[in-house]
Amino acid sequence: MGKFKFFLIQIKNSATHYVICLIVLFSFPPLVQGQESQNYLEKFNNALEPSSFEITYLSLDRSILLEKDVISFHAVTVDNKSKRIVPQSINLNIELLTLDGEIVDSGIFRLVNGITHGTFPISLTPGRYILMAYTERTHDLRKAFFKGLSVVDESGNLKPSKPGISLQVFPEGGQLVNDLKNTLVIMANETNGNGLEITGKITDDDGLGIGYFQTDTFGLAKIPFVPRKGISYQLVPESIKTSAFPLPKSQDFGTTLHLLNLYKSEKVIFEVTSTTLTEYDSLIVSVFSEKSLKIFDTHHFPGDKLTVSIPYELLDQGIHQLEVIDLNHNLIAKRKFYVKPKLKPIDLKFTSDSNYIDLGIKEEKSKSDVPFGVVSLTAQGISNANLGLEKYLFLRSLLKKDIAILNQSQDLHSDEELESLDKVMITLDSTTLDHNYAEFQPESIPKPGLFYRIKFSDQKSGEPMSNTPISYYSNVLPYFLEEGVTDENGIVLLQGLDFFDSADFIFQKLERKFKEFEIELISENLPNRKDVLPEWIYFPGQKEKTTEILTQAVKSNLAKNQNVDYELEEFTITIDKKDYDDRYKMRQLFGKGKIKTIDPKQANHSHPLMLTQDLGVTVIPNGTGGYRALVAGRSPTIYWDGVPLKPASLINNYTSKQVEEVEVLRAGAILFYSRPLYEPLEEGKKKLTLQGFQNNQNIQVAAFGDFTKFLPISMEEKNTVSFNLPKLNNCQLEYLGIDSDGNIVFWKSRID
Repeated sequence: MGKFKFFLIQIKNSATHYVICLIVLFSFPPLVQGQESQNYLEKFNNALEPSSFEITYLSLDRSILLEKDVISFHAVTVDNKSKRIVPQSINLNIELLTLDGEIVDSGIFRLVNGITHGTFPISLTPGRYILMAYTERTHDLRKAFFKGLSVVDESGNLKPSKPGISLQVFPEGGQLVNDLKNTLVIMANETNGNGLEITGKITDDDGLGIGYFQTDTFGLAKIPFVPRKGISYQLVPESIKTSAFPLPKSQDFGTTLHLLNLYKSEKVIFEVTSTTLTEYDSLIVSVFSEKSLKIFDTHHFPGDKLTVSIPYELLDQGIHQLEVIDLNHNLIAKRKFYVKPKLKPIDLKFTSDSNYIDLGIKEEKSKSDVPFGVVSLTAQGISNANLGLEKYLFLRSLLKKDIAILNQSQDLHSDEELESLDKVMITLDSTTLDHNYAEFQPESIPKPGLFYRIKFSDQKSGEPMSNTPISYYSNVLPYFLEEGVTDENGIVLLQGLDFFDSADFIFQKLERKFKEFEIELISENLPNRKDVLPEWIYFPGQKEKTTEILTQAVKSNLAKNQNVDYELEEFTITIDKKDYDDRYKMRQLFGKGKIKTIDPKQANHSHPLMLTQDLGVTVIPNGTGGYRALVAGRSPTIYWDGVPLKPASLINNYTSKQVEEVEVLRAGAILFYSRPLYEPLEEGKKKLTLQGFQNNQNIQVAAFGDFTKFLPISMEEKNTVSFNLPKLNNCQLEYLGIDSDGNIVFWKSRID
């Protein structure tokens, strides 16, 4: 099977269609004639125009990157017709792909009222790549954002200097331990990131084969392996000509973590074995979903192995992360696993003739009960595992991307797919469950320049609690983060806050039991910047037994930058840094300019540039309903929360109600800072209610492969959806959707 490439195909009838590879959008070598491509794009966009749809605009600081670099971006989501910001979407997904359509890097960023910005690091081989950005409303790729990127080496060369393949080995749980049963996932990739199906063996120092492996269509293989002390091992591919690859060096002491059952019962079962833990040790087992902390339990290690069972009913749908930590909150092992979404059947009516397929709702069914969904027409007898598109969408769905397209029906979720899914889980070293903590390196990630101090004082005497050991960790990353000792003034510096938008920090018991003390939160760099201080503190009840994570028994509103007096030995501080003070960063670079704070209760012009007129800015209508600005006769660079808007016309997508503060610099820059608690005037749709194309008969099918065709539909406005498909003999029609509560629904029917 050839490598999958992105294609969008508009089918006008069973005999005529136009084809264009998405790569032609980025000045890469076109795969079809240029004029035909242009004609197709015009027709495709014209067909979409009548439907109100969300579009993503994204700007980057540059389009040429080094092999190890950091991408800074700013993105907004706007309505296709009005070009105004729409706040319905929850997350923005950003992916980097090879020209063959393989994902090589990705990230998920929270959208706040249709806006997001941020940075993420990359580590890529030189070459050309595609950046794709989309929301849950554009997951069918029709209106995703695409941009071409070039990655060069230090000498400026674009092509990889050493083409070939790479082999990587991922021990389950993160450690390869001598004399213990380990599980290894082997990943074989081409230089451009494509997975390779290869066979090979594992040899020791003497060249003796002690094991064999065979990767699947994803380039993955999972094998058991027991390394021995003093012996090194190599992967030796046999089906391709390449040199041997050394296995990671095993360690004499460590801990392994294994998933014992793969979706075969009502519980997920893990096994922990170790050469360092004894029968006197205890462990903390925590499980996170992308929504919240699900499990945080203490277990006694029996001496040989520890078995942990977790009922699926306690977990969410999607990816989870299990972590094993000691009582000092040192991370011992971690592993990701996947919980299949629960399926909810839906009753649809289906009719067809020689040309049309009609899919509708039963008349007694409420319109609001039918979710957005995707219709697929698949030839019978075609294995999902053999379809390039299915493989691609399947992998995307594992990473919480196109979950509405992933075929979730239980009788079609093959053992092969589930096994591939679990291999992928082992290879995911860092995801949103880690908050990308492993990727944050001080030399590569710019810090906001803002962190906190916390001051401890004796409540009765007011004397500082000096030379007192303080340790704390985060319930987002529940292993050891930082410890320190208060200085002579009772102050300890909180590190680690630079890495999180928001997090809970749990402070352990003080060395001496101060029954009455007070704490004062201080901004280290900006002592007068009150709105970046925590707004809430959670305390356990005095009579309630506390655990390591401290159940929330009392929720107290903390007056900003004021002392708090409670009698307790452990406490939790919730830090909310949505507005992590870009003002500080920008003023460090450019100096202080003319500043204007916007009163939300005061009537202002709806356009944000109008707020700058009394700051020396000339605002000129651009003739299309928007405005442009001049500072000292020149077009200024416009920043939103510290990120430049490129092009500057993106400012037309914002409103003055979103602005908390604006600053105009003498150097010719306008700096807008958003209001953290901005609420849109009109309530948007439910979070997961998406807009389809059922009212536009010019949009017939989005065809990505030879056998499977997808059509996004929504039943919000009428009870019947008609679309023209070249009818296949012996095929299967499926409907797969997601409702406003996040439930996966499905329906299918066979067509003879």
